[in-house]
Amino acid sequence: MSEILYHITAKLFCKQQATAFLINEKTAITARHAVTDNIKNQTPIRLEFYGLSEGQETKEVFASIFGESKRYDVAILRLEKSVKSLESWPNLSSQKVNLKDNWECVGFPVEWDSGEGGSRFCYIKGGIYQDSSFEQLVKYDLHLDGTYINDGWDESLKGLSGSPVMINGEIKAIVVVEEDSFIKSPIKSISINRIVNFLEQYEIKFNSSFGPKNNLINSRLDSQRNKCEELFKKVDYYGSKPDVDLLISAYYLKYSKDGTSQMKQFSEYLADSISDYACTLADLEKLEKRIIKPLRILKRTNQVIGQIQGQEKLGAIILWMLVEGILGAPKGLKRISIDDEHNVFNELHIGVNTDYKLVLYLGEGKLKSDLKTAVHESIQALGKIMNMDNDIFYLDDYFYDQIDSSEIKKLLSDFNKFDRRWDDIVLELTVFTGYDSDLLKKIEQRGLPKEHTEAFLEQKYIEECIKNEQIICEMLTENSPIKNIKINWFTIPFNTIEAFENLFFTEIT
Repeated sequence: MSEILYHITAKLFCKQQATAFLINEKTAITARHAVTDNIKNQTPIRLEFYGLSEGQETKEVFASIFGESKRYDVAILRLEKSVKSLESWPNLSSQKVNLKDNWECVGFPVEWDSGEGGSRFCYIKGGIYQDSSFEQLVKYDLHLDGTYINDGWDESLKGLSGSPVMINGEIKAIVVVEEDSFIKSPIKSISINRIVNFLEQYEIKFNSSFGPKNNLINSRLDSQRNKCEELFKKVDYYGSKPDVDLLISAYYLKYSKDGTSQMKQFSEYLADSISDYACTLADLEKLEKRIIKPLRILKRTNQVIGQIQGQEKLGAIILWMLVEGILGAPKGLKRISIDDEHNVFNELHIGVNTDYKLVLYLGEGKLKSDLKTAVHESIQALGKIMNMDNDIFYLDDYFYDQIDSSEIKKLLSDFNKFDRRWDDIVLELTVFTGYDSDLLKKIEQRGLPKEHTEAFLEQKYIEECIKNEQIICEMLTENSPIKNIKINWFTIPFNTIEAFENLFFTEIT
């Protein structure tokens, strides 16, 4: 249990009761709906802190709204007086949350009985029930389960809104919705990752995997993520075999409200992003500072366009966009192999997982015909990459400098040594397949609503995973040193990459 939660959490009164928490001695965060009456009627916002120091039972502080977002249901409060409860404050973290994580929070539900509960604070913990970060229709993206809520506690959780959600020692979400305590996911929260732009607007500091949030790495990741969330949807399949811990996350293009594919929007975005792919971040920064001429960027872009046909370069561009935008993993390592057979996985995307281990995302931009073929070839290649003691890894110098003193910098520094430990590295496969476009056309011609078309697709993806789970597990058991693996499966609704190239060139010319 994180004792720090008791020092930063306050009971909030603004006509109704809720919760708020400190991020420094003068600033607190809460749910916007908890202070709506202040916004509409200037009702005072009063915070009560309990047991900040020995001998001090209660500290009462008034606050005003410094920033608020109706879209995210989050408000930032500026306190009239400082509350010096800690020497060091917990970090807000924009790092992605793992579905296997456990969370804990402290808050003040209206119906909480402090006498029966043994404390003024209501402490709750549990697991992540669902991550809906790809759904834009609701403000919250993390559904928290009620596994550890007292079995006999049937009171409402109303008033818990504004509570900090702590995961692995960092605040990674804020409670914004409370429901009846007996349902599977009674607490809905919005992740720090989802509100990074809002926090930046008010200069609220938070931890990011890739250094300062305003650097080019994070700017491009944010741009890619926003577009991918707009265009793609995810369905997860968890394997059931005891010997292999398998997770397949499938990503497919969403449909518009009228039930039509967003393929054109996808190709338009790729055409607009071609210069970002063709040039290094260092070159793009030089262009911003007018150190490099635009014609040089144009020349490199045209070279990549010329390589698209005949070299399957478009597949590499698509995979680059999806790995950055969906997995949040930029390219940061290049591998040079002494063995000529090691001609795969030479450009590695990197990230940090929730256990703060370095993650290498391994994949190629070659469109495969089906999931089984794609995984088979990737696992074969994986066997080679795990036997590369003599291989050389080059860090992108610009990338390394940009990430400042973040956790990933230390991990990359350790990895770059000759005595690197593969036990400390997490590998994820990224596979890239087409889909039966004739089948999709039949579905689309029926004129079904968006929800029905996407539900049909999700069913087909699950069926494909079930059909291939046995053979994938056998391949992992027989050919791979890794038995705990995540497969990220990206698809486009074309049978061949050439078919998509035609649409792409229509947009780029």
